[in-house]
Amino acid sequence: MTDEKKEPLKGETPPPQPPGEPPAAEEAVDVEALKAKAAERDEFLDLAQRARAELINYRKRIERERAEWTDRAVAEFALKLLPALDDFDRALREAEAAADAKALLAGFRQIDRKFHDVLKAAGLEPFSPHGKPFDAAEHEAVLVEESDKHPHHAVSDVVRKGWRLRGRVLRPAQVKVARKPEPQAAGDAGPEEPEELKEPEKPKEPKQPKEPENDANV
Repeated sequence: MTDEKKEPLKGETPPPQPPGEPPAAEEAVDVEALKAKAAERDEFLDLAQRARAELINYRKRIERERAEWTDRAVAEFALKLLPALDDFDRALREAEAAADAKALLAGFRQIDRKFHDVLKAAGLEPFSPHGKPFDAAEHEAVLVEESDKHPHHAVSDVVRKGWRLRGRVLRPAQVKVARKPEPQAAGDAGPEEPEELKEPEKPKEPKQPKEPENDANV
């Protein structure tokens, strides 16, 4: 006797599905959804890998272009300086056999003028603050000396001139700073030193504790 599936009659509730066995239609739908998600994942992964590769190539191109731009800037600047260096080499060769010091000095002044013209065209300019008040933002004090010929805390001598690049300090000027001589009167303390010119105070040594005296009567 064969088992035959009986179709439910009209109005009759179909028998419940055994647990753990989803309908075949629902199982097919889940498989198709997983396939769609996997395809979508592969697509996003491919896009991410392409974007990463493009970013790496962009960074390499920017670094290469930056290096090329730096080389071009250095080359252009060097080509402007080379004529002045050529003049300097010629002046040195002529100095070995020159008997006229004035002609030699004129040649060196011409070379110096060429160097300054090239630097000025690049936005560089020197400054020599002789006689001006000391400014820590533009000056570097290498020596403080007493002087009656210059105002207190004025630049008495320029050891090395400073340079500005388009108005901004590129290298401060190394200077000597004048200081008013120490006053003779005990009550005259003189003008106060700025913080940049003050010498750091030496730390005070701690006092040694006194040893207790021995009582001779004990």
